[in-house]
Parts: sequence; C-alpha cells; structure tokens
Amino acid sequence: MGVSFLAPLFFAGLVAVAVPILVHLTNRDRRSVVRFPSLKFLTKIPYRQMRRQRIQHWFLFAVRVLAIVLLVAAFSRPLIEGALVAATDDAPGREVIIALDRSYSMAYGDTWQRAVDATAEAIRSQPPGSRLSLIVFDEQAQVVAGPVADPAALARALDTLAPGSHGTRLASMTQLANQLLLESPLDQREVIVISDWQARAWDRSTRVRLIPGTTLTPVDLSIPDPSNVLITGVDVRRSERGGRPTVVLAARVVNQGSTTITDLPVTLSINGQDVAETAVTVPPMESRTARLGPVAQPATLARATVRIGDDLLAPDNTFNLALSSRPALSLLLIEARGAPNDGSRYLRDALAIADDPAFEVTRARRHSVRPADVAAASVVVLHDSPFPGGPAGEAIIEHVAGGGGLWIILGGRSPLGSWPEAAAGLLPGRWRSTVDRLDRQGVSLAGIDYHHPAFRIFSGPDDGNVAGPRFFRYRPIVLADSAEAIARYTDGGVALAELGYGAGRVLLWGSPFDNLWSNLPVQPVFLPFVHQVAQFLSRRQTTDGWHQAGQVVGLREILLEMDIDSDTLDREVIVEGPSRRRREVDVSSSNAFVTLTEAGFYSVYPLGRERASYPVAVNVNRAESDLAPLDIEAFVAAVTVPDTSAASAGGAGSATVTLADRERRQGIWWFLLVGALALLVGESLWSNRSAQSHPPPTGHRPAGIE
Repeated sequence: MGVSFLAPLFFAGLVAVAVPILVHLTNRDRRSVVRFPSLKFLTKIPYRQMRRQRIQHWFLFAVRVLAIVLLVAAFSRPLIEGALVAATDDAPGREVIIALDRSYSMAYGDTWQRAVDATAEAIRSQPPGSRLSLIVFDEQAQVVAGPVADPAALARALDTLAPGSHGTRLASMTQLANQLLLESPLDQREVIVISDWQARAWDRSTRVRLIPGTTLTPVDLSIPDPSNVLITGVDVRRSERGGRPTVVLAARVVNQGSTTITDLPVTLSINGQDVAETAVTVPPMESRTARLGPVAQPATLARATVRIGDDLLAPDNTFNLALSSRPALSLLLIEARGAPNDGSRYLRDALAIADDPAFEVTRARRHSVRPADVAAASVVVLHDSPFPGGPAGEAIIEHVAGGGGLWIILGGRSPLGSWPEAAAGLLPGRWRSTVDRLDRQGVSLAGIDYHHPAFRIFSGPDDGNVAGPRFFRYRPIVLADSAEAIARYTDGGVALAELGYGAGRVLLWGSPFDNLWSNLPVQPVFLPFVHQVAQFLSRRQTTDGWHQAGQVVGLREILLEMDIDSDTLDREVIVEGPSRRRREVDVSSSNAFVTLTEAGFYSVYPLGRERASYPVAVNVNRAESDLAPLDIEAFVAAVTVPDTSAASAGGAGSATVTLADRERRQGIWWFLLVGALALLVGESLWSNRSAQSHPPPTGHRPAGIE
C-alpha cells in the first residue's frame, strides 16, 4: 500500500515551515522603559549583550510546523493506493439512474403503459449490488425514489406515477442526474432515459453534459406516424341580440395527422352544462375555426370549456377559460394639439381588438379634454402629449388619487415644463432630452420585472420575447425617490417606471408607439403588452381568461378582482385544484402566490366562503403536442463525455477507474484540512494561556531610558 498525490506541486508550500522557526528565533522580549526627569545623577555605563537566541517553546513550535505540513498535504490531494483500496475499487456495484418522462405527451395512446413496463423491466434487470434511483421529469425533474439498493422501493414508487400537465425539458433531467452521480461512491454509472423523445424537448443551446464516463441508455417510445387533433386557442366575441348581451366563441382546431378528420364534434359547456355544439372537418396538417354560439353571456364569472371529440392524446382536446361578464373598460386617449392623426394608430388598433375585457377608447386633443371625459374613464393615457391645464388637469389628479390609472407615454411633444407644480407628485420621474441610439442599431429591454402584471404574461419560455423589440430613440428618465423601475434598456436607461399616488397607479414609458422611435408596435408582443398595462391600470389584473400550466398567479390580485380587500381578510385563503386537493395560503405574507401545476379549474375563496369562489382556468402548453421525434443519437453524443483520464482500464465493458475518482471517494484531504485547522485553534489558545501564566521577567535586562 502506497500514497500518491494528485497535485504534488503544492509541496513547494513546505517552505512555509521556516516561518515558525524565524518567529521563535527572532522574537525578543520588549525592554521596560523607565522615565526619569533628569539624567544628571546617572552615570553612563557601556552595556553590551551577546546571547545566542534559542527555541524556548518546543511544543508550540512543533504544533505550528505540523499545521503547515497538514495544510500542504491537504492541498496536494493525497491518495492511498494498495491491495485494500484496489479491492474496494474493483468491488461490484453500479450507480443506475432511471429517468421517466411524465410530460402530458406521454398520455398518447398506450405510451404511458409502455413507459411503465419499460421502467419496471429496467428496475428488474439491474444486477445485485447496484444502487438505483428513479427520477421523473417534465419541465422540472425530481427524485421519487433512491438512491437505494432495494429495487422494490422503486417499484412501489412507480405505481404512484401518472402523466402530468407540463411539457418536456431534457436539460432538467440531465442536471438532476448529474447531481446524483456526483454524490455516488461507485465507478460504474448509467442513466436510463425512458421517453417519447420529442424534438422540442431538447434545447440545443444548453450546454449540460453528464459527468465523464457515464453511459446514457435511451428507451425510445416515440410514435412513428402520430395522429393528433387539438384546440390551439379560443377567441371570445361579445355582442347583443334582442337587447341582451351574448358571446360567440371561435375555437381554432388543428389536425397534425396525415388523414382528414371529418365531422369532428366541437362542444361548448358553461358551468358544466353543454350550451352549444358544432362540427368541423379538418384536412391533414391544416387548421379550421369552429364557431360556437351566440349564447347568453353569463351573469357572473363562469367556467367555460371547449372540447373536441376523443383522439389518442386527450389533454389537448379541451380548452378552459373563465368567461367574464364585465362591461368594456373606458379609456381616455389624450394627444397633443399638433400630433398627426395616425400618431397613435398602433395603440388604438391594439385596444380595439381586445375582447376580455374590451376597451371603449375616447380620443381627445389636449386642449379639448373636459373633466367629464376624465371622470368617465378607468384609464387615462397621455400619448406624447403635454399635461392638460385647467379643470381637466385637476380632474386627472383627482382621478388617480381616487384609484384610477394614468399612463404617460413620452415622445417629442412631451415637455416636462407643461406639468404644473400641483401635478408634479404624479410623476414617477423626470425626463431629459431625447437620446438617439441609431448608432448602436437600437437598444432592447433588459432588467424586466416579470412578476409585475405588465410583464407577467411573458414570464414563460414560450410566452413571447418582450426583450426582442429594438428602441432607436427614447426620453431618459430620472426616477423619483418613491418610484420603481419596472424595465430598463440594455444601456441602463429606465424604460418603464411606476409610482403609486393615492389609491391609483401611474406608469411612465419612455418612447411613443409610432413605429419610428422603436419597432415595438409591429412586434407580436405589442398587443398583449398594451392589454396587460391597460388592465393593470384599471385594476383588472386577472382577466387573461386562462393560464398555462406551470405559471404563477398572485392571490392578492384575484382578491382584488373579487372586490375583496386582502388587508381585511383572515390570514388564510383556500386554493382548491382540479384534483380537489386543497391548500391554505396566508395572503398577508409576501409569498401569496400559487403555482398552477394541473390543467382544469382552480377555485380560490376566503376561508369559510366557498360559495364565493373565483375560477382560475388552466390549460396545457400546446407546444408539447408537437410529437415530431428527436434525433436521439445526436442528443446522446451531445450530453455524454468519454472518460479519457483513466488510471487503468479493464476489458470490454469494464468500468473505468480514475485517480480523481478514487481521491474524491477517499476524501483524505478533508480530514487533513480539519486537523490543520484544529491544530491552529489549539495553538492559539495554548500560546495565549502561556503568555498570561508566565509573563516575561522584568529587570533581567537593562531598562530602556527616555
């Protein structure tokens, strides 16, 4: 048995052993100084001392030297080699991680049952001495059993699993598998991945790899020629019929298969009751719109579900939404006197096509705004306009203080000097002259607060890239003390600022919506961004109609939508999921949020007020319905790394044992480091005690004289 070191160059640090020697040999006692008022009565006597220094505290000297030696040895990463260690290294044992895909695409036909059978077979086929782990993954990954040597524990956990409501991310599985492998003391490592291997599940830009020497064994459950029909979205149109409000729902149906689907039934149910039905024929690889209604608009917020006939993938056959009965929101759009007629065209068009809620836009020039116009509006928008003076300006101040919203959109016609002193408190910040960024080909948004209602809709990976639009000019904003920056530009400038004033909110945006200062108005994210800001300022923050599985919702916003002040509630709110599981959430805390993990309808209600429940509609991510297969060989090659640093190699199929693996498993450096630190602490305590109990003698040397 011998000892080797992986980093022997650290032994150069042994020169530090000379430090204690020099300390002990050069340490001199300090001379006592006696002050005399005069040297008149003292005789000057020449004094000469010649004495060789010697080590007086051999124990302390030895402790200090040993501590330095242990530190150097620890950093040199020692490794014990020999017959006993080799026998341990060669002992049978494998680290096996079985990763099971539980995304909702695994519910296609009999795919899940085949996955369960393949997992059970993988568990049974492992040789004795193997250490097993079972993990499941979709967009996230988690360990459900292991690491254990008992296959029965994994089999029991397997019986409790089912497909979920999320998409697939292979990167999450790879990251979790790496964590388990790094903690393993075994040298043979294998990851068995059981999945339908969709192409969208692998983001090639991610650089996640398994640790070197790990074998990845794929179990392919993909469908050679999948056939799937799904609902990709539902639009709501409101109108009146015979003086009564009605709604018409338009469902977009897509056929991803290779054969025509004829007379596919499409049904609308409201609060569990079927109210409309139609049929649609969809050619292969095309889409059609199914029109349902008109039906009477519900008197209260209702649970609406559109569903199509059964096929092999059921989760995407239904589309849930909360059908609102609220009237349209009134919005006052104020423009400058000399502004062109089409200056706010993009903003007006975006608001005109909103459905839930709809917006009634009143357009006025700054000089013609009346207090009555302000009083009738839920939101006031100043689009590149000076602040109105006189009674109209006073009405805007009262509007915000009373709970209304104000959106200030800056441009070339937005002079700061037009704001009177009485309205200065409304401003989230002050702005300066226009900044031109054409030399940089524009800047984009950065530092975005995705928890804010204006941007929360873009928080998911497939929810649109709000950081994509380019801004070529903007008005730089200097934040007020009580204001907050919701988004910035990539050059650090403030893009969107927020300020609370009274019971209302004010947003300040640094660039007009004219397609000249930026290309935001012609980007896909513009319409939902405008809708979200208008809803937020009108205090209607949860009118999306539906959410996607995996998103997070704020309970305070839901309570506000229910016209309930969260500050006057008891501390708990009940959240009941589609599977009837209940959870109590403290809305007085800063973590009053709920992650929507299941597709269907959640119910939110204050404790003891179940009849006043608020429905939250949740749908699966339709991107997961794309069953196009992945190039599995390319994925395996990208995430596995051959172990080329082997100290020795066995025959075909044998495990590779590296010096680094052995050193990591033995962990001798850790014990050496702890020992060195313990010696240093003990040395410090001992030397302090010795100094207190044995003070240096005085008078044994001539005293210094001042």
